[in-house]
Amino acid sequence: MNKQLANEVVDEDEYLDRVFDTGAESYSPHHGLKTQFLPWHHPVKQIVRKYQWGNLTKRLFDERTPEHRGVLRYFSLPGKDLLDIRYLSDRLGEYSTKIEYFGFDSSLEKPEPSETEQPFPGDETALRQVGKITDNSIVLPDRLEDISEDRSQAAERLAREAPFDVVNIDACNHLTHIPTGRTKNLFAAFHTLLSHQFQAKQPWLLFLTTRVGPEFLGQPGEDFRAAIRKNIDEHPADFPVELGKCMNISPDNLDENLEGAWDNQGDQFLRAYSIGLAKHLLQFFHGQGNFQAKLHLNSVYCYRVVDGAPDMLSFAFTITPQPIRVNPPAANGQLLGDPLELGAAKRAIARVQRIWDLDDAIGNDDGLVEEIVEEAEGLLSMASYSIPDWKEWVRGHAVRPIAI
Repeated sequence: MNKQLANEVVDEDEYLDRVFDTGAESYSPHHGLKTQFLPWHHPVKQIVRKYQWGNLTKRLFDERTPEHRGVLRYFSLPGKDLLDIRYLSDRLGEYSTKIEYFGFDSSLEKPEPSETEQPFPGDETALRQVGKITDNSIVLPDRLEDISEDRSQAAERLAREAPFDVVNIDACNHLTHIPTGRTKNLFAAFHTLLSHQFQAKQPWLLFLTTRVGPEFLGQPGEDFRAAIRKNIDEHPADFPVELGKCMNISPDNLDENLEGAWDNQGDQFLRAYSIGLAKHLLQFFHGQGNFQAKLHLNSVYCYRVVDGAPDMLSFAFTITPQPIRVNPPAANGQLLGDPLELGAAKRAIARVQRIWDLDDAIGNDDGLVEEIVEEAEGLLSMASYSIPDWKEWVRGHAVRPIAI
């Protein structure tokens, strides 16, 4: 998980396999507990689980009436440990909420472990037995990108699903990545899910975690640039000033400085990317006619996958569907919507200005570290991991070692 690895590996799927170590599970010979650890087992991920996924999901259900708290409809890319589902179930425990999840795990396409390996009690079975998840929960052996392929099994199966309360795209790769043997990228699947959510009648949450870098921009980068440009053109007196403050650049030379921000990994790049994504989504939902929705950016976190500047962003949005708009006959078939709201754009910029660098937080906040290590330890213990081996792994982590 370092620069040398990134430079050695050309094929992106090979890179993922080596970084995320997707081989067979391994077990402690002394305790029969799991000892293979992956990036989402690191305490840094517990910050995301708690302060983005957990806190916002709890708030979403706090604001619902009792009859709408029984089941959490959850789209996810769960690993076999179901860590996010375990955690969210605990956070909603006071409401006795069951989680009904739907998602994809391409590793299910691989052969099952040999019979000589010690089988684990099924994590899913155990959660069903204690009433944490519904019997309708399902994970399909497809890739997320398959939902954007017409007439694919994944697309047809998703179409039969009701809208979700939470859509969590916790991606290992970047939005332009096309898996081997596929023709669609993650960005296409992202929009397919957004379109699926047009059915939603209540506010819902969108979580997106993605790798970012100038080399990964592609078409999403073009769309994000265009979204920022549209706001500049529609609000030339106000928007450039707020954008300049957030980016720490002069609005008098905005175009040149913005272009430079997209070229180099660093704080300005992360802010440009985050603002561009937020503006893209604002304009996406604003342009849907009878499926308009208000979008609020709750938070943005950043951290590192490889050495150097942060290259992973974790976003949390709340999307609130709006009532169906009935246009008058004088509209002559045109969709009449409100002007692109300057206030929403400025609020998103203000939130991006407060990107939370999780590597910095771990390095400088002992209280936070103690809290998240304790919570991660409890979560992994419930998933049958060897905690002594986990602590050793965290202490020797290549990118983010923690003295625990």
